[in-house]
Amino acid sequence: MDEKTSKQNDDVLMALKSRDVNSLYFNEFAVGVSKNDIFLLLRRNGKEEAILNASHIVVSLDEKKVIQSMDKTTHLIIIVGFIFTFFTTVASLLFGKWIAVPIVRLSTKARIIGEGNLDTQIPTGLNNEIGSLSRSLNKMVRNLKKTMTSRDELIHEIKLREKTEDERDRILSFSYDLICIAGMDGYFKYVNPAWEKLLGYTTKELLSQPFLNFIHPDDHQKNDDEVASLAEGRETVNFENRYVCKDGSILHVEWKATPIIEENHMYCIGRNITERKQSEKSLVSLEKRNRALLDHSPVCHKIVDLDFNLQYMSANGFKMLKFDENAEVYGKPYPFGFFPEAFRNEMTETIKRVQETGDTLTYEGLTNDVEGNEVWLDSTLVPVLDDGKIDYITVVSADVTQRMRDGKDRKRLEEKLIQAQKAEAIGTLAGGIAHDFNNILFPIIGMSELLLEDLAEDSLEHENALEILTAGIRGGELVKQILSFSRQSEHKMVPTRIQNILKEILKLSRSTIPSYIEISQDIQPDCGLIMADPTQIHQVAMNIITNAYHAVEDNAGKIAVRLKETLLEEANLPAINLEPGRCAILSVSDTGSGIPAELMDRIFDPYFTTKEQGKGTGLGLSVVYGIVKEHKGDIKIYSEIGKGTTFNVYLPLMDKAAKSDMIKVTETPQTGDERILLVDDEPSIAKLEKQMLERLGYSVTMCINSIEALKAFRKSPDSFDMIISDMNMPNMAGDQLASEIKLIRSDIPFIICTGFSERMNEEKADTLGITGILMKPVIKSEMAKTVRKLLDEAKKEMKSGILKKA
Repeated sequence: MDEKTSKQNDDVLMALKSRDVNSLYFNEFAVGVSKNDIFLLLRRNGKEEAILNASHIVVSLDEKKVIQSMDKTTHLIIIVGFIFTFFTTVASLLFGKWIAVPIVRLSTKARIIGEGNLDTQIPTGLNNEIGSLSRSLNKMVRNLKKTMTSRDELIHEIKLREKTEDERDRILSFSYDLICIAGMDGYFKYVNPAWEKLLGYTTKELLSQPFLNFIHPDDHQKNDDEVASLAEGRETVNFENRYVCKDGSILHVEWKATPIIEENHMYCIGRNITERKQSEKSLVSLEKRNRALLDHSPVCHKIVDLDFNLQYMSANGFKMLKFDENAEVYGKPYPFGFFPEAFRNEMTETIKRVQETGDTLTYEGLTNDVEGNEVWLDSTLVPVLDDGKIDYITVVSADVTQRMRDGKDRKRLEEKLIQAQKAEAIGTLAGGIAHDFNNILFPIIGMSELLLEDLAEDSLEHENALEILTAGIRGGELVKQILSFSRQSEHKMVPTRIQNILKEILKLSRSTIPSYIEISQDIQPDCGLIMADPTQIHQVAMNIITNAYHAVEDNAGKIAVRLKETLLEEANLPAINLEPGRCAILSVSDTGSGIPAELMDRIFDPYFTTKEQGKGTGLGLSVVYGIVKEHKGDIKIYSEIGKGTTFNVYLPLMDKAAKSDMIKVTETPQTGDERILLVDDEPSIAKLEKQMLERLGYSVTMCINSIEALKAFRKSPDSFDMIISDMNMPNMAGDQLASEIKLIRSDIPFIICTGFSERMNEEKADTLGITGILMKPVIKSEMAKTVRKLLDEAKKEMKSGILKKA
């Protein structure tokens, strides 16, 4: 065997073993078909020993065995050669008929199939291995054809999908919405380019971090709750949260999301609503401002739709019509059902005319609030257009009730003004009268005190002097009442016994009220104390008793005055505006004609009176009401036509009685030996004050002219320890004199005596260095106490100053 044939055989053998050629194995041989040749491989004992092809037969033997056989016997070679030749010839004949021809046909068909013609059929008539091989090849070709068809369809589908995905990616890249696939594990799986544009983060940054890292911290919890809801299979619609952009700005996003449970994913679309949120915030802010403007407007603003239903009413409307804040009025017909029929009809017609004409119209009419009170409304109806058509009507209403009432009673207003001017004039006159009256009373009271000191206590003269003193003191109290009425006196609240005041008033009333009118009294003697201004309580009782007198003077009726102490409990309070506890009840009843029910709510109104001209100004009961309220009390009226009226005044009692009121102590007048400069332009008063002071032991220099007093002081400032001066004097008033004196010697005590002065009060006195004020008519004991007190204080200050200098 030459080298070329040997190499070829080796290649064929390798090809057969590696199945690079089409082959079919039998028991002792194998048939192989390649592109150009047909091979036959012979086996012996499982080893390939020879390869035959169509052109020649190649025999491959083991060299060692051949040589050994030839060495043993030569004739064996001849026999073997003959046998080999015989069998070779037979095999060639069989191969050509049964194997070679079918194999050639099989090879030809296989080549056609290999070129791609899968419709070629291989003959399968043989019942041997070649026929079986042909049938297998046909089946393989059929399967391959099906596979190729499926492959072509798959390739087509893949191309379509790639095209669809390209189109989807292009669409998603142009979308302004945030589109993503998010995993239930908290990470994005896909985000479209809009994320980078809106948030500023790269796609890599967005996919590499939990999506909670990009959500506003305040929205983490609700975002977790929404993801949990999606994980349970529920869809998300209109869910809002906030994202923090890379530059720190806030992005508001509205989401729609659908869960895919089997993929453990969420498919989400988010819309940027930041501008909408800002607009909504601006609109809310604008609405709040507009609502605030409307709600604080002095008029009522209403919006009525074209079906006459109320859509809006400002706060002042609720107040004007006495509606509760939570009243359900929106959507209800306007005008309201509780309005009077005449008003409803006219307002309805006005609204219709506005709808028909588009004009702005006004209507003024009388209506009621929900409580039935009369309310005059001046309304302007304005149509609001949208695209040239009336959308709704605004009704702006002003409450002109007071104006209408005033317009109906202009004369009454003029009368009130005249009465007010009269009262003001009386007040001014009262101040002047009080000053002059005090100057008259001062000598009476002062001289009475001096007489009482000089006369024996058991003498008739002493008793007469005491009566003069008592009358003078009552006159002084009357002056205080005049000043109180004109509001030109200070009210000092002190522990007060009402029963003592009532006794004084009843004595005074009995002397002024005709005797044919019976006055009965039932006064509890141990009634407790109230904290009050005695003069004002005197005024309250006097006004009510006088009012009762006017009610019965024409029919010789009766007046009953009662005072009792009672305990107000919680159950009694709704009718009485007081705190629970002890109180005094002052009752004044009359048997007059009574007060009509329609006037009961007006009797405390200033200037309201039913009395004929000359018997009342209409101020008495209003003053009473004001004083009672000032003392934290209350007043109730019970009246029945034809049976009379009862006034009950409730005044709270003090928790503890004042010891000073329980025990009356007779104080010894305080005396001294200091030097006093006394100044008063009334000689009689000056002489009286000098006598009082000298009886107290003081050395007094008297001047009836303030200019002379100033000269005397300038001449010898250290000759005096105190100055007492009247307030109202010609040339130089008392406060002016005090200013000049203080410029010369600032440490000297200075007392002002006055009955009334707008120019002097405690605050101004402190500013001028005035150390004390004595109210006229001056009582000797009050003067002694004040003078001694101020002198002692001046000595203490002087001693303290000397010690500091030392």
